[in-house]
Amino acid sequence: MSEKRQISSMFKLNNDEIEALKTKYINDKKNEGTDVDHKNSAISAINDQQHLKPEQKSESISLYHQYESTESIPQTHLLTYDSDNDKAKKPVHRVSRTVLIILGCIIVVSGIILTLILFSGKNNDSVSPESTVSEITSESRAESEKSEVSENSEISNSNEITDLKLNKTEFTIGKGEVANLTPVFEPADSENKTITWSSSDSSIVNVSNGLISGVNNGTATITAESINGKTAECIVTVRNAPDTVKLSDDTVTINLGEKYSLRSILPDNSSSESRVYSSSDRNIIKITRNYWVGEFIGINPGVAYVTVRTYNGLEATCKVIVNDSGNNTIDYSDAVSDIKLNKDDISLGKGEIANLIPSIEPSDTEYNVITWTSSNPDVVEVSSGMIFGINTGTATITAETINGKTAQCTVTVKDEPSEVRLSEETITIKVGEKHTLTSVLPENTAAESRVYYTSDSSIVKMTRNYWVGEFEGLKAGTAYITVKTYNGMESTCKITVE
Repeated sequence: MSEKRQISSMFKLNNDEIEALKTKYINDKKNEGTDVDHKNSAISAINDQQHLKPEQKSESISLYHQYESTESIPQTHLLTYDSDNDKAKKPVHRVSRTVLIILGCIIVVSGIILTLILFSGKNNDSVSPESTVSEITSESRAESEKSEVSENSEISNSNEITDLKLNKTEFTIGKGEVANLTPVFEPADSENKTITWSSSDSSIVNVSNGLISGVNNGTATITAESINGKTAECIVTVRNAPDTVKLSDDTVTINLGEKYSLRSILPDNSSSESRVYSSSDRNIIKITRNYWVGEFIGINPGVAYVTVRTYNGLEATCKVIVNDSGNNTIDYSDAVSDIKLNKDDISLGKGEIANLIPSIEPSDTEYNVITWTSSNPDVVEVSSGMIFGINTGTATITAETINGKTAQCTVTVKDEPSEVRLSEETITIKVGEKHTLTSVLPENTAAESRVYYTSDSSIVKMTRNYWVGEFEGLKAGTAYITVKTYNGMESTCKITVE
């Protein structure tokens, strides 16, 4: 394709308009020095580009051309075209005006380099010449796939988070216990759900990506903050780990179709948020509620046992006798139509804890009890959706609803990492610019939890902080981005915002 056709294709100028530009250039060239003072600042900024050779800079001249189109121009563009090194155009803002002004144009002898700034005079979102020209130096040599921005990438507040809540506002855990806090967003389909978690006293309660762990006795406030400043809090009290657990009954006799509830009792000043109930034979008794209280129903005559287990492994058991009298008329076949897990497969480090989140349809069913099992508890243990990497290997975690619907996740446990490295050590960005860091672990190691955080959120704001660290420069200054694995390995990158 010739240069002329390339220009015509890129800027939608016809051949006559291109010839008019060339003629104007030749005429102005003969009278060099005239009519060039209007945009000295723009020409100066363009001439400062690193890719212009000195002899090319000396031949540059400014041109102006007004282009009227009968069609609506869908976008304003900051366009840089180099005939020797063709680069892609970059859309900046949407406009609806049909008259666009070409403010600056550079033509050089050894090739054609056109740098054009197009804007609409009436649109308030138009790009000002001063702010746009200053971007040319840093962006004109960007890779084409990075410089292209789709129309759908315009900043929109339509899905911005308007409210943030946590599934609990206060609760109590035992020393050494791990529990989960789940953020609830309004609207539910908010686009950026990055949450920054913090503890008012990490010596009492530690938090990482919503997983809280009781460190020492006391009380701390866990705060979840969204990227646009919405916050939610939960007060967490840590008590001693229990040394015993008892059930409210040792033996229970029920009829077919009858429900019964067991309570668990802990010593004073101790706690176990996680107290999970299970049935020894789900063909005889089925658990209909298995957290905090153990509710079950007799579905066939016989004897089975209900066991409660605390987070630190303490157990208590109740013998349940189901008589053949009564009538099991409850039909659970349509209780849940589908169940899914947030992950189909996951890799953990040895000793790491992660969370599997189930979603069931219909979401408002009262029969939302889920039974969790591991195909190999020596490799991966599971309790109420939290999985624990015990030894290297692979296991399948199964979540089963009360009516037999199942979802599975394959969990691979690898060695814990001995180090972590960030993809870059030093980065310089501009105010408003975004950048992404990745982290690298040694071979045959894993860390599902790799959380990124900033040393100064007024200079650098995290826009994504799990698995990759995406951040944005807010104001000039220096800050540090740190990635931390579940076992305490860290790596830091210095960020300079200009």
